[in-house]
Amino acid sequence: MLVNVLASLFFATSALAAEGDAPAETPPDAPAEESADAPAEDAPAEDAPAEDAPAEDTGAADDEEEGQEKAEKKPLLGERQAPGGARVVLRGVGEMWHDTAIATRFKGGGIVAGLGGVVPLNGLLALDAEIAYSRTTGEGEGTLQIAPMSLLVEARFLPAAGDGLEMFAGLGPAMVVWSESGQDPTATAPEGLTEGPTVLRGARPGLEVRMGARIDLGLVQPSLMTGQQDPVKAVELEILGARRFATTGSGFNWNTWRLGAGLAVRF
Repeated sequence: MLVNVLASLFFATSALAAEGDAPAETPPDAPAEESADAPAEDAPAEDAPAEDAPAEDTGAADDEEEGQEKAEKKPLLGERQAPGGARVVLRGVGEMWHDTAIATRFKGGGIVAGLGGVVPLNGLLALDAEIAYSRTTGEGEGTLQIAPMSLLVEARFLPAAGDGLEMFAGLGPAMVVWSESGQDPTATAPEGLTEGPTVLRGARPGLEVRMGARIDLGLVQPSLMTGQQDPVKAVELEILGARRFATTGSGFNWNTWRLGAGLAVRF
């Protein structure tokens, strides 16, 4: 009997030892848990597009640089329109006459005083009308009077740099009305006639090309009172150069270079 008890204990001890040495079985749900955690290792792959973000910022920076370059490259002529309002201009213009007879008896040129009016047609074009007068005394008692007239269509431009500056170029018909009076000291009266004063008159049409600039002198400031406006908008200095092409033939040659300055009042 004792032997049977000892045998039972031996077999029980052996069974316990065998269970202790056996490897632990993996629960059936364990692979599912590992597979569920697996994407966590690949998460950086989803954030990969974030690495391309600097490329978008680079494009925006390039656009900004291009915008700055365009802003720095200002056009020679601005996009602003020329100021409206009519002008009255007092001009003093020096003329160089090409006629040899005038230069011999009188002078090769003279100063004419002129009155002009500039009326804008739109933001680009304006109509410039001018009439001038000059009286020159030559040898003896001779007197030469001329009255140049012109009616030009002007194109006006505002440079991008320089507020208050307006440039213009014009083209249009012109005419010179002249009168010469007095005794020519080189002429000899026919026999039996008494020398006396003679008067010669005429007119010669032509074409005038003109260009110049008007500069606002800043003498007129805008009114600070609400609803009250000064009729005079600006006082401007005008500088011009022109060439008059007159028809040729019998009589004086009135082809002329003109250079002058004036004071304009803009309303």
